[in-house]
Amino acid sequence: MSRRKSQYYLYGLSFREFLKWKHDIEVPIMTLEEILHNKNSILDSTQRPLALFKEYLKTGYYPFSEESDFWDKLASAVSTTLENDIPQYARMTLGTIKNFSFS
Repeated sequence: MSRRKSQYYLYGLSFREFLKWKHDIEVPIMTLEEILHNKNSILDSTQRPLALFKEYLKTGYYPFSEESDFWDKLASAVSTTLENDIPQYARMTLGTIKNFSFS
């Protein structure tokens, strides 16, 4: 039983979703053309979402970032990607992956 765990699949948050969820900033869905033509009128002057982009890059993509064991879950997600996903699609063995140096 020690190997049993709850597993669920969550897609990562977009920057727009992150802004709404964490900072209650509403950003409308727009095409690139709309953004380029209306860049000064997209948000009111009190909202500065680009200042929050570093936070998004650090933890904002992951819907489970608010959980107390976030870093453990993140390490597990990275491990799964390295040990299962990459070898499967790149036709590599787990041994090859373990030879990589990640520093």
